Parts: sequence; structure tokens; C-alpha cells
Amino acid sequence: WRCACQWYESPGAWGSAAWGEAPWGGDETDPVYDRLLTIFDAEDAVHVAHAAHSKCDYFLTLDQKTILNRIEINREQVRELCGAMRFVSPEQLVKELGLSS
Repeated sequence: WRCACQWYESPGAWGSAAWGEAPWGGDETDPVYDRLLTIFDAEDAVHVAHAAHSKCDYFLTLDQKTILNRIEINREQVRELCGAMRFVSPEQLVKELGLSS
């Protein structure tokens, strides 16, 4: 399985710009990212878009307020954009994978 973990990148780090926002990207933007911006802050939307495009099974985050809570409110829209990717906290992931003792 594939798992994306939310992390914070420093400005200018490879992969930190959304599609089309870097000088070499032109004026074309990623439609998934654009739609995710209606749900998430820009910083979160770019991470979720990268994970969705990578076809991750899980998106691991500690961010209850701006990611996990928003998933609950926008479940259908997120499912349409991200497919079956599961958004989980570390505790939920351990439980789902049967790793707890």
C-alpha cells in the first residue's frame, strides 16, 4: 500500500509548487488541485493533490482541524477527487492495519 504523510516543505523546495505555479509550468493548473482548494487551505490542498495523483491508499496526518474535520464535512466531494484514499491519523492507521498489540 502507499501512504502519503503530510509534511511541511520550505519555500522553493522541489515539489512544493502546485502544477502551473512554477515558472516552467505555464498558466495551466491542475483541476484536482483547483477543486481541492474549495475544501482545504492551499498548503493542504497541494499535499492532498499530490497524494491523490500518486494513487495513495492512505493520507496520514495529525491535522484534525483543517484536514480530517473537513473530510467529514465534504466526504462525497473528496471521494470524487481522491478516490478510495483514506484520510487517517497515526492511531487510525495502526488500528486499520492491525499493527496494535
